Amino acid sequence: MGQLCLLVFAGPVVKVANMILAGSVLNAGGESHFVLVMESLATWVVGAPTAFAAAFVFSFTVWAVFLLLSLAEVVRLAVGWR
Repeated sequence: MGQLCLLVFAGPVVKVANMILAGSVLNAGGESHFVLVMESLATWVVGAPTAFAAAFVFSFTVWAVFLLLSLAEVVRLAVGWR
């Protein structure tokens, strides 16, 4: 189980791409309101409900919950890239 956790936590490529895109490129281009809405919706519409359901309804393990929580990062990247 420890190795699975390590694999899940070791792959932050999408998270780093989001930091660059939302944290610098879009904000520098004057799209700070868009970034706020994108980050908020991805967190509270996709990430939190998915993680809550995975943890408390389906009783997934910690690494599986984190993996599903990372789905919000993929949504952010898709919306921000567009």
